[in-house]
Amino acid sequence: MKQRTGNSTPLWVSMSASVVVPLTFGVLLSTFYPEWRWAHYPVHAMAEGLGSLSALVIAAVMVLMIHNQRLTARYYWAVTALVGMGVFDGLHAVTHAGNAFVWLHSMATFVGGVLFCGVWFSESWPNLQKKWVLLVAVLLLSFALGGWSILFESQLPAMIVEGKFTLLARALNILGGLAFILGSLFFIRQYLAEHKAEGLENQHAENIIFANHCMLFGVSGLLFELSVLWDAGWWWWHLLRMCAYLIVLVYFFRLLKEDYSLLKRQRSEILVEKERSELASKAKGQFLANMSHEIRTPMNAIIGMSQLALQTDLDGKQHHYVDKVNNAAKNLLALLNGILDVSKMDAGKIELELLPLRIRYLFDELHALMELDAVNRGIRFRTEIKPGMPPILLGDQLRLAQVLTNLCSNALKFTEQGGEVMVYAEVLEQLEERFKIYFSITDSGIGMDEAQQQKIFELFSQADASTTRKYGGTGLGLAITKQLIELMGGVLKVESKPGCGSTFFFTLEMEKTAEHHTGQERRRLDVVDAKRKLRGASILLVEDN
Repeated sequence: MKQRTGNSTPLWVSMSASVVVPLTFGVLLSTFYPEWRWAHYPVHAMAEGLGSLSALVIAAVMVLMIHNQRLTARYYWAVTALVGMGVFDGLHAVTHAGNAFVWLHSMATFVGGVLFCGVWFSESWPNLQKKWVLLVAVLLLSFALGGWSILFESQLPAMIVEGKFTLLARALNILGGLAFILGSLFFIRQYLAEHKAEGLENQHAENIIFANHCMLFGVSGLLFELSVLWDAGWWWWHLLRMCAYLIVLVYFFRLLKEDYSLLKRQRSEILVEKERSELASKAKGQFLANMSHEIRTPMNAIIGMSQLALQTDLDGKQHHYVDKVNNAAKNLLALLNGILDVSKMDAGKIELELLPLRIRYLFDELHALMELDAVNRGIRFRTEIKPGMPPILLGDQLRLAQVLTNLCSNALKFTEQGGEVMVYAEVLEQLEERFKIYFSITDSGIGMDEAQQQKIFELFSQADASTTRKYGGTGLGLAITKQLIELMGGVLKVESKPGCGSTFFFTLEMEKTAEHHTGQERRRLDVVDAKRKLRGASILLVEDN
């Protein structure tokens, strides 16, 4: 609820003005201009129509404010009253002067006053659902009763005789006016209670606004007794009702303007923070790139020198120490590369390079790269491509190889001796010149439960805390792999059960490239194939003088 600073002086000044001024002018007009009449239907219809529209607009705004907790639940009664008044006043505006004309106005005053008086029961009826039921019921009954009054005007009790209002008409307006005044007293009490409890720093202006709103409607209901149809007093209390609506409309318009200004200011602050964040991210990326370069250069030297040292004559203890240094350096280098990749992806600096590639060649390279590690671990590593795979496709070979290598390394790491890791690919669907290629990496390792599967793709996250202690790793590999696959237009998924291994799989759309269209790229691939076939072959060199 909107809070404002202030004291009780504005309350008493405004309430005095809402009572003294309307009553004084009402009595003076009835005394000095008793015979004055102005029967102008268009002006009356416009005034009542605007009043009806104002009531319904205010009700709608209040519903939104209650929903957003800007107003408390007690204002449901005010919403209900405004809806009932809006319906009756709207029908009253389009009705000719007669019995139904006075009846509809009297019902608007009576129903509105009684429902506004209901705020006294708001604390003893906290169930909001029931309040919504009351609101809908009042809306439907108001339309039903108003429509019936217009269609069956002859069935209504007498409300006006020879230009003068009957006892029933005066009673409905006076009782409605008194009920409005009673509702106004509730808002006055509420304002004073909050003023006493919270001091001068947290005043609730809504209470002052609705106290004056109800008081003006209450006084206009009482002034009905001093008026006749179309006389000066009659037009005067119409003006009071318009002022009552105007007070609330201006107040809510001010609130909306303040909210808009606040939203605009917050949006500007968000844009400034976004710019700062982007600059910080850019600086971070530049820092990581520089640090990565500066650290990787000596790290590669450490790895290279330690590998050379391992090839020399070392005793068992020395070999163990140097091997530990070599492994630690490799792990640190992998961590640096992973952090750099994450930084590049966050900055959107990784772009795909679509070139002709051969899935079979990619799998052969992967097998050659992983086979030694698999043999050392006592794991069977194999690859399989289902028949029907196009010989040449367009794709980013470097990124696809990085994805498959990361997934295979991960599978080998979590598979025990005697297990198996298989890399599989097949064509799922052909869409004109594009193919949906399915890739999967299946292992017979330790597996994961559903909770572990939910977090393995997060940065610096592993299945559980014991994983890092037992198997090592940084928790970056799968996160980077997932982002790379998404960059290529796929989604990385996993199926796994504890003790039954895991299957990581994804699907990529790749474009077929005809062999006679590849040109230089085809010759490059032929050279690569030739090198692959000659790998591991012995060469006989014959030379003479």
